[in-house]
Amino acid sequence: MLTDPTAPATKQDIALLMETISALYEAITAMRTRIDGVDNRFIAMEKTMKDWKDEIIRHFDVVTETLDRDLRGAFRDHTSVNTNRFGVHDKRIARLERHTGLVSR
Repeated sequence: MLTDPTAPATKQDIALLMETISALYEAITAMRTRIDGVDNRFIAMEKTMKDWKDEIIRHFDVVTETLDRDLRGAFRDHTSVNTNRFGVHDKRIARLERHTGLVSR
């Protein structure tokens, strides 16, 4: 290019400009390809995270169901043991009351 900014463009100037534009276009195309690759990786990562989330929730549900069942069973057993013990205590208290004369026979 000439140093005079008002001089008319030559074929060489236009060819140089076209080469520069072509190089910029190729750089932009390469950048878009890289961005698309990054987008695809983010999409894959989102899918992986959703799969993990679903798996964690499923396992959590299984654990809570197991704990619920175990606790209900333990509470039921504990209640039945206490009920049996209350029956024994009632008999012992009634016997003591009769023995001490606190209750009429």
